[in-house]
Amino acid sequence: MDVDPDTTIRSQIEKQIKDRIEQDVECSRGEPLRMVREREVNLEKLKKFALENLSKKSPLRDILLSEANMLGASDFLAKMDLWLRLFSSEARV
Repeated sequence: MDVDPDTTIRSQIEKQIKDRIEQDVECSRGEPLRMVREREVNLEKLKKFALENLSKKSPLRDILLSEANMLGASDFLAKMDLWLRLFSSEARV
């Protein structure tokens, strides 16, 4: 049974986001919202996935591997849309 790679990477990214949001909620309980620092997203698993599953010629692979291992949540969310678009276009080729 073939697994759609677009679905796999999308589900991994969505899980990371959900986990981070849950951690933010736990962290912010009882504290004023302005006191909560921006959370960071660890990209190590995503980078490992890219290294193992994307072609060496993949621009997405190069972009992901060039990112820092930790990104602020807002930066991660801003970049995620582009990463998913690149992944979708590569999956169609």
